Amino acid sequence: MRTLWRQLGRFAVVGALSTVLHLALFALFHLWCTEQWANVVALTIATVFNTTFNRAWTFDVQHGSWVTHQAQAFGVFLVTWAATSGSLALLYVWDADPPVAIEVLALAGSTAVSTSLRFLVMRSWTLPARALTDAPRLG
Repeated sequence: MRTLWRQLGRFAVVGALSTVLHLALFALFHLWCTEQWANVVALTIATVFNTTFNRAWTFDVQHGSWVTHQAQAFGVFLVTWAATSGSLALLYVWDADPPVAIEVLALAGSTAVSTSLRFLVMRSWTLPARALTDAPRLG
């Protein structure tokens, strides 16, 4: 059980840093391109960062391919991208020219939608089967 709590704590740290990276890059890229392009580029960079650091630090992965884990993480990326691009689209229906700060808040809220899914998926894909036996046994 201690392994799970340690992973959750580290996952939260990496997630917070990834979210800050995503939102900062979004605000920067939005200076030059539309909100949807800024989102997808910033989210892609943040996803690679997130997967790399969760793989190495959160889950202490010493097996499998970095490229394979990145490819798997892009499955969750699609859920996050759908949530974030959808929130931006809805925001633009409501306000045709929202301030960047409001766009950033919409992205932050919609990113939270995929966070639990990301943890569960990354834990099942990256954690060795023997580590799962650390869970408490019934009986």
